[in-house]
Amino acid sequence: MLNIAIYIFLGIILLMLLLLTYYFPSLSKIQANRPKDEKSQDEKEEKLTNFQGFIYSSIVLIIIAILIHTYYVVRNSPWEGHLTEWLNIVVRLMHITFGIAWIGASFYFVFLENALNRTKNIRDELAGDLWAIHGGGFYYLEKYKVAPKTIPKDLHWFKYEAYFTWLSGFCLLFIVYYFNAKGFLIDPNKSRYQSNHRW
Repeated sequence: MLNIAIYIFLGIILLMLLLLTYYFPSLSKIQANRPKDEKSQDEKEEKLTNFQGFIYSSIVLIIIAILIHTYYVVRNSPWEGHLTEWLNIVVRLMHITFGIAWIGASFYFVFLENALNRTKNIRDELAGDLWAIHGGGFYYLEKYKVAPKTIPKDLHWFKYEAYFTWLSGFCLLFIVYYFNAKGFLIDPNKSRYQSNHRW
C-alpha cells in the first residue's frame, strides 16, 4: 500500500510539472508585451529562464526517483531482471541517439569551417561567411574572429548533445555494472575456496 501511495504522489507531482511546461510560451509572450525598462525586462527574462530550468530539472529528478523506487520495489524478485534489461535497452538507445547528435553537430561545424568564404567581401571582424540552402530555406552564416561586441540573448549553444551523451553513458554504466555487480564479479564462495586450496 505504501508503494502505491508513493507512486501516486510522484505521479501527481510529475503531472503538475508537465502541465507547468505548457504555460512557458504564454508567460514569455506576456513578458514580451509588457512595456518596461530594459534592465528590469532582462532581469525578468532571466528569472523566467531560471524557472524553466528548475521545472525541467525537477521533471528529470522525479522520473529518476520513480525509476529508483521501482528498482527497490522489484529488487530480489523475478521482475528485477526484466526491469534491468528494459532500462539497459532504453538508456542504451538514448546514449546512441545523443551520441549521433553530438557527432553530427561536430561534423556540421567541421563542414562550416571548411566551406567558409574567407576572401570575398569579408568585414574586418569576420573570419568568413557562408550561404547555404536546406529544406527550401536559405541561410547566411558569419563566423567572427573573436566574440562580437554584443552577444545576442538568443544565442544557441551546441552543448546539450555532449552533456546528454555523457549523462546517459554514466547511467548506462550504473545499469550494466553496478546494478548487476554480482553478474560480473567472482562468486564469494568460489573465491574463498580458491584462496584456501592452492593448486
